[in-house]
Amino acid sequence: MSNNVTACDSSLPSGADISGTLDGFFYGYAVSTVLFGITVVQTWMYINNNNDKWPFRLLVAAMVLGDFATTCLDTQSVHHYVISNFGDLDVITTITTPMAIEYLLTLIIVFCIQIFFAVRVWRLGSFHWTVYASIVLTAVGSLAAGLSAAGQLVTDNSLLGLAAVNSQFEVGWECGLSAVSDLITTTALCWSFSRVQTGIKRTDTLLQKFFQYTVTRGVLVTLDQTLFLVFFLTKTEKLWWLPFHLCSSKIYVNTMVAMLNSRSSLRANFDNKNGIITDSDLPGYSSTHSAIRTHQLVDSIPERSITINESGSRGAINKFKIAIPSRKGRDDDTFSDSYIEMGNRKPEGIIVTREVLPPQDI
Repeated sequence: MSNNVTACDSSLPSGADISGTLDGFFYGYAVSTVLFGITVVQTWMYINNNNDKWPFRLLVAAMVLGDFATTCLDTQSVHHYVISNFGDLDVITTITTPMAIEYLLTLIIVFCIQIFFAVRVWRLGSFHWTVYASIVLTAVGSLAAGLSAAGQLVTDNSLLGLAAVNSQFEVGWECGLSAVSDLITTTALCWSFSRVQTGIKRTDTLLQKFFQYTVTRGVLVTLDQTLFLVFFLTKTEKLWWLPFHLCSSKIYVNTMVAMLNSRSSLRANFDNKNGIITDSDLPGYSSTHSAIRTHQLVDSIPERSITINESGSRGAINKFKIAIPSRKGRDDDTFSDSYIEMGNRKPEGIIVTREVLPPQDI
């Protein structure tokens, strides 16, 4: 009896190690998928808590759906490399069409979110027009360089083609300009929040939270673009840059939706005790003899009044008016509490004034 053994052809040489090529792709896909799961949770929270108008909601929906599409394209590419064509070195060293489309979608997502934050900076009204122009121009320049790089992928889809001078030049400009745009946006927003002091502890705490969220978002997106650029220019063939690219759209979408969701939690803290402000929230007041009576905040257009009696019986009453100018036809702004200054009127935002009323019974 003889056993016939049929040898299977394989395009992968015996002992070949492809981990150096696929490691970056595998770990980048794993991390980006986890980030997309976080985006799903953030989106669910946004759906249940937002009061934005439909154009604004459609923007968020488009960004999340675009991020979902990039995840699907990445999944198809993983299947293509490690399942359908496992061991085929010729396939491993080429860039698939889904990967090229994913790259294009990521460019669009990043650009749209950068413009979204540029509009937020513009609506603050605190800066010279050159600041807005710088944010927009760097974002447009990044998109243009990225589109040119995407065109290179169509004409030359080999991995070695990414190491060409033209490709590195285009990707370098894309990541560099994108990082500059995010840096300008973060600096402008942080400067706006840091310079505003109301003297009301609860409001100042809210602004500090916005400041922290803005810094965190700026650090994440700028660091992602910077590391993508560094590893792409130094280790192009190793694909160590790929995790940062695959996570890019997730980080941008996640941070945007997270900042939008922060509005409801911050407002809930601000309106603690059903929106009552006591003397402990105001400057120069002691909690001693805390027989304090307050009137609940009552929504009125365009102002709210809070009356505080220090003595608890008869005496001077300090009345604070918080006027919140509304801008008809505009969405609920992410940073609606941006301009808050004691006794000063600003073009938009919250105006806080104080008047002392004659002694009377509460």
